[in-house]
Amino acid sequence: PDLMSMLQQLLLAAPELHVLLTLLCTWAVFWFFAMPLFAKHMVMPYVLKQRWKDRWCEVQKKIQKAVLNIEFPNDRAAMDFFVDGIPLLFQHILGALLCVPSLLAIGPTYVTSAMACHGLLSEAGWELMDILKRGYEVVCGGEESKAKNPTAFLIFLLIHHVMGQTMIIPVIIYYHDNLYVHEFCFLLQGGAGAALLLSSYGYTIDITTAAGLRQMKVVSTTTLAMILYTRCFRYVYVAYFLTLQIYGDGHTVLFGFGVVALCLMGLINMLFCTEALSKFLKFFKMQHTDDAEHVQRTLVHMSSSFHRQNSAVIMDLFLTDSQKRWSKIRGVVHMGVLHETKKTDSAAKAAEKKRAGDKTPVVRQRKTAKEE
Repeated sequence: PDLMSMLQQLLLAAPELHVLLTLLCTWAVFWFFAMPLFAKHMVMPYVLKQRWKDRWCEVQKKIQKAVLNIEFPNDRAAMDFFVDGIPLLFQHILGALLCVPSLLAIGPTYVTSAMACHGLLSEAGWELMDILKRGYEVVCGGEESKAKNPTAFLIFLLIHHVMGQTMIIPVIIYYHDNLYVHEFCFLLQGGAGAALLLSSYGYTIDITTAAGLRQMKVVSTTTLAMILYTRCFRYVYVAYFLTLQIYGDGHTVLFGFGVVALCLMGLINMLFCTEALSKFLKFFKMQHTDDAEHVQRTLVHMSSSFHRQNSAVIMDLFLTDSQKRWSKIRGVVHMGVLHETKKTDSAAKAAEKKRAGDKTPVVRQRKTAKEE
């Protein structure tokens, strides 16, 4: 009976601390194993069968080169790196879908509220897994592992993870069945997941053709409308009434943490809105008769300039001058670039020694012939 009662509490995401902490750790373990398996056995086989795989990979390689000066040792390493990021968008979409029954009032309240709370805990679990994984790579990993986590990127993730790690469990305890909480989860995760999906799809489009450019304009317009709704207008509306209710209920500490978390997430939302608006404006003006190379450069420039701008903002806000310089240097060794450079230097030295060795017998032979 105790086991069945515990299972029921877990399934219904009962608003009790020990239950929610158990679910948080369970979701963290689940995503730790599920995301790489999903990438390897489902995403990778699918991508390799597509005609656009080379274009999808090449565009992202150019963006990584422009942003962090990263050069992958080979196409397979680049493909593995980009494919590993795809499960993240499905994780966000799953969290958003779990909130839909509650928002549409489909089914009993205790069931739909439990599903929405699992959507919240799914996000918090992934964030916890991400923090522990990256922390291990930075503290205990080698140079390549550390280089995968540049300081500016870690600060960006820290800002993003503040809300989930400080607010989700307390909010579920006090507002388990609150529709504003469920909608807030849907807006953040659904908007992010859909934006990531559309961005990845955009890399598959051949924008040098008229049909491809039309598709990209539709994608950029849809992305802008969705980001503005989920991360700007509706975000402010729901956040306002939710914080108003928390304050009215007398949860002062929760209200204080909530205001800080909302402001930090608002900063990220501003960056997302800026990127979506920039892409929309540039693609709206673009014509398919433009030079193909110019069009491709524009696509890469839009993405790379946005990421560079974000990194610059974060670095200016949080890092000292020495930390800024070091974070740029670390980007060079990302994905084995420094390792490959060392290999190249070693190979060059070996070749030089070999040439020197080949010349030695020739000199001796000439001396011997002269003596004779």
